[in-house]
Amino acid sequence: MRVTIRGVTYETVREAAEAHGMSKSYIYKMVLEGRQDSIGIGMGNWRKPCDGVFAKNRVNLHGVWFDSLKAASLLLGFNQHYIRGALRRPSKKSETRIMEAVAQYERKTER
Repeated sequence: MRVTIRGVTYETVREAAEAHGMSKSYIYKMVLEGRQDSIGIGMGNWRKPCDGVFAKNRVNLHGVWFDSLKAASLLLGFNQHYIRGALRRPSKKSETRIMEAVAQYERKTER
């Protein structure tokens, strides 16, 4: 069965599935629903992480890498949503608190 996704024609469903990193059943489902042009867009983190962490979620705060915003918040001693909120609505106070917490975290982990 030929499948055309955003102007690219694939000779088989298997080809289309491999090209977009999807299963054949997903390709069939989207074609049946008439939504084949949305295949491969906005997949998000549907794959399981290889080492327990999604690389897309990593965040760098003042030179230190954290696995996610939640992990950064918890490791720095804040509640789980603090860093996310501080990045959404930046202020001098939150920036200073985060910078001090990162410096303290670095000192603590160097030992």
